[in-house]
Amino acid sequence: MIPHSRELVKTNEKKPFAFISVSCDAKRETLEAFIEKTEMPWSHWWDGQGGKAAKLYSIRAFPTIYVIDHKGVIRFKCEGYDEEMNSVVEKLVKEAESEKKKE
Repeated sequence: MIPHSRELVKTNEKKPFAFISVSCDAKRETLEAFIEKTEMPWSHWWDGQGGKAAKLYSIRAFPTIYVIDHKGVIRFKCEGYDEEMNSVVEKLVKEAESEKKKE
């Protein structure tokens, strides 16, 4: 999933797009050590094991991915990698860019 995420971030650089990962590792240090040795050029939040985000969004598998549009609406969810996510992200970025041009 990480190589795909890197490419998604690179492809959507300078577009209305943000990729954020939420870690549910038991210890924050586990996440920090992993990030130090693995290129992950996006924002990371540590929620801890059984944290609020995991409970709020009923996370049962890792990774679980939510694609949220520019209005804050969840438009796609998958557990693990799903190729459909690419087309969903592309569509939502175009929607956001189109709406921004109207302003």
